[in-house]
Amino acid sequence: MGTHRDPAVVGMLRRAEELDKHWSEFFRSKNPEPLRKIIATLALLESQGTFDLASFSVGQAAAWSLGSVASQKPEVLSILKAELPCWTGFVGSELGKIIAGVEGGGKGVESSTSAPKPPRKRGWLSRIFGGS
Repeated sequence: MGTHRDPAVVGMLRRAEELDKHWSEFFRSKNPEPLRKIIATLALLESQGTFDLASFSVGQAAAWSLGSVASQKPEVLSILKAELPCWTGFVGSELGKIIAGVEGGGKGVESSTSAPKPPRKRGWLSRIFGGS
């Protein structure tokens, strides 16, 4: 359907401040190129043997912003859907999860890289009466 996009070629953002700059550029120009760079930044969520918290945080911020904006702006969701066939592997998978989350009524930010939820602590009433 489209050409395969490689995050290294498209260019990943390395700092969270760059997200604002690229969103501003997109809304000013309506050119999808800044969105492609934000999408490419999802690659920072994939562990390559070592964990870099700063890079992971930028990747998480990119994922959140894509889902949040797409849930509010149908034109962004349309662009993400059009871009999906161009992205394979990890980035394509994460982008698909974001789109599915938005279409499911959420903000599309749940992904395989989201931190697990801690177990709920049982309150004193449930400990006494055996509820869950």
